[in-house]
Amino acid sequence: MTDVGPDERDRARRANRRDESADSREAADDARERQLDVRERVLERWEAEIAARAAQLDLLDPEEEEHRARARVQRAEAREQRRNEAEARRDAAIERDIQRAQRPAPTDRQHPAPEMAEEAFESLTGSLLANPAVDDALRTILRTAVATVPDCAAASVALAASGRLEPAGSTSPWAAELDVAQLAAGCGPLPMAAEGGVVTTDDLATDARWPSFSDRAAANAARGAMSFGLLVYGTNAGVLTLYTDVGARFGAAARRHGDLLATLTAMAMGRTFERLTHEAQAEAWQHALASRDTIGQAKGILMEQGAASAEEAFDVLREASQRLNTKLRDLAEHLVTHRRLPDA
Repeated sequence: MTDVGPDERDRARRANRRDESADSREAADDARERQLDVRERVLERWEAEIAARAAQLDLLDPEEEEHRARARVQRAEAREQRRNEAEARRDAAIERDIQRAQRPAPTDRQHPAPEMAEEAFESLTGSLLANPAVDDALRTILRTAVATVPDCAAASVALAASGRLEPAGSTSPWAAELDVAQLAAGCGPLPMAAEGGVVTTDDLATDARWPSFSDRAAANAARGAMSFGLLVYGTNAGVLTLYTDVGARFGAAARRHGDLLATLTAMAMGRTFERLTHEAQAEAWQHALASRDTIGQAKGILMEQGAASAEEAFDVLREASQRLNTKLRDLAEHLVTHRRLPDA
């Protein structure tokens, strides 16, 4: 490989910082776009429900409905524009990744300047506050680790899924291979950290704690690693792992930076869990409302067919549900569809 001078390495460092800032801004833009899409879908659903109700009551204003239709067209055009902009951002991100891989290693990667680390962490925190998708958050965290943690040559993350750890992202192919090898062997700092806490080693290939991993790690002799268990709501949800260059060792500063990054990673995963839980709760609530509406329709049909009151109609449904060993909601759906209760 052709040697490069300090000026070229310094230019590479500055270019990497610009790229990382661009990555953070684009991740925030993508998060805002997703939030706007959700709001628009909710708005359009409400408009449709209001219009349907107004039509039932013969209160539909054609002029107002035409105005809403034009607004829907404008929102659709704006969504298409956002899709095109998002595609352009993804293309730009791919181009930045290619350029990063072609640059020489910055001189200050092993010992980043304090102001560089502070700026990178501020950018990372701002990006995470935008509540990006978990894969975007993890990608930003891993890049920040390589840019700010002293002696960090690569970073990776593995997430717990169905009772086992699965690789979820890495900044380097060789780091991803080391993750896979550790998980296959069932030993090494990564699997050990999954049990909780922080596990460090100065040499993956010679650490006496994992003799069965030595052969797999022979190609990475004198390479250190530091793995952080990720605790989310009291559960070990994954592992963040940092790797050194061959011959380098992690010091106290690297441990402090790694602790902070692990905390931010767990925070990002926790926020994603909260969002998914909220979405699941909302879906369940919508399902409950739909079930209640179906049961109401079924009661109305029974009242038309001879039940004297809503209470008596509900008693008929409940008795049929017990007799046929069928859920009340399923029974109501059958009645609404077929205008009669199922045969015994």
